[in-house]
Amino acid sequence: MVRPHLVNNTTERYALKLCETNDTPKRYTTYVNYYTPGRATITQMLASLGSDWDSAFRAFAKFFKVKTKIDWDRRTMEKGKLEEGAFMYMPPKNGGPVGLLPADYGL
Repeated sequence: MVRPHLVNNTTERYALKLCETNDTPKRYTTYVNYYTPGRATITQMLASLGSDWDSAFRAFAKFFKVKTKIDWDRRTMEKGKLEEGAFMYMPPKNGGPVGLLPADYGL
């Protein structure tokens, strides 16, 4: 997610991540890295390591909605949308993954 600042030609970025363990049962964590020019990267944990799927994904989708003003389920339909003060989401290019999961994933 990016938010350009045209006046000073800079860009703020968030890298939102949901990670899965190799353990059984699966456990998850959600965190975000915030990047802005001239400052150290800030990492914030949104769902602690060892979270269940529902908790980790709920934290992920909530953060995405707060920053982009777009529901996670509508992200591909509203790509490139930019409301004032919001961050812009652009899906990966060239057929990269867009976060679609099988219905029974994580259960």
